[in-house]
Amino acid sequence: MTAAEAGPRSLGDSIGDHLVLERVATGDALALSTLYDAFTAETYAICWFKFVMPSSADRAVV
Repeated sequence: MTAAEAGPRSLGDSIGDHLVLERVATGDALALSTLYDAFTAETYAICWFKFVMPSSADRAVV
């Protein structure tokens, strides 16, 4: 891990909001890590929301 990758991650400071995918495509490890973290957090939030607030279709299956 390089010093840049070990430093604090802030999407606004390190990547620039609209350049994330471009940097991931060029092999920027910090950009990939930040994108992965955002995806994981979003997926986790969706799962918890569906667990706490199941829809009528979800309740019919259980």
